[in-house]
Amino acid sequence: MENKKKKKTQMSEILKFMLTHKGITRLQAAEKFGCMNLPDVIYRLRKMGYEIVNEYITKKNRYGHTTTFVRYCLVK
Repeated sequence: MENKKKKKTQMSEILKFMLTHKGITRLQAAEKFGCMNLPDVIYRLRKMGYEIVNEYITKKNRYGHTTTFVRYCLVK
């Protein structure tokens, strides 16, 4: 029988990243995994039973304007 490698998907890579890091933002998902629709991946992970919470972060952007974005955090 042939040894089949499990296909790496964006969802599996994002889940693995979330297990080893504090969380993930849309920017990180796009840069690291080419994922342009992180909310959909988070939705599917939640449907699979993973508990993921939204952490809202407020920072200044490169133009000095205050902006708020979300970091999705896996509850262990």
